[in-house]
Amino acid sequence: MSAFAAKYGPTALIAGGSEGVGSEYARLLAEKGLDLVLVARTAEKLEAVRAELAEAFPERRIETIATDLTTPETPAMLAQRLAAREIGLLIYNAGSNWKNGDFLDIPLDHAQALTALNVTAPTALTHHFGGLMRERGRGGIILVSSLAYLVGSPQIAVYSAAKAYSTTLAEALWFELKPHGVDVLSHAFGSVDTPFIARTFPEAYGRGADPAEVASRSLAALSSGPLLREEPGDVFAQHLAGLTRAQAVEAMHQAGNAYHD
Repeated sequence: MSAFAAKYGPTALIAGGSEGVGSEYARLLAEKGLDLVLVARTAEKLEAVRAELAEAFPERRIETIATDLTTPETPAMLAQRLAAREIGLLIYNAGSNWKNGDFLDIPLDHAQALTALNVTAPTALTHHFGGLMRERGRGGIILVSSLAYLVGSPQIAVYSAAKAYSTTLAEALWFELKPHGVDVLSHAFGSVDTPFIARTFPEAYGRGADPAEVASRSLAALSSGPLLREEPGDVFAQHLAGLTRAQAVEAMHQAGNAYHD
């Protein structure tokens, strides 16, 4: 058994594990000797990932659960269904933004669904599985964030607010859980060339990072935490820190417009 599997095994739960960075997490973790539980909305995509991994890693136990993480009952259902599994690593990779626009011009149900996906569900899952990890004295949690957390971001106001919550939650938990042998990381993604971006924002596809490389960096940084920013995140964060908050909001808006031009 590898040192990674001894620390974070035997099973990893990946929310948002059907494609993009999520499926790359799954592949890398299977290579490292972990069994997998993959959660996403679309059963067909999950099955495609499961079949591919089962062929490549026949010794790994791979379970898929098709469910909507915006549904209030989902976290409790996952906790109950996985009660017999020892989840040593929780990766919350769900939570993409699928609609841009001014907050008041976007239907309230979209904002509420985005909040459920990015705040409510990861809070519940982290509380449940993190508690079990603390009892065992080992484990890891990765909460995927976005560079949008750096400042309130026009056109994606709820998404940026939710990612600020996710990032600061992970940082606090890193401190709280470190004495108990549990590692916590917030990984703030920048632009990543995922199938979701190709479908939703095709004009931006091709400018981002490779999902496999992003997932690899994430797993490598888990033991150090509490925050990993994808490039050019550190440079952009330092730039924003030198501005007034009003200037920073305007700079974030300009960066978003450039991304979609």
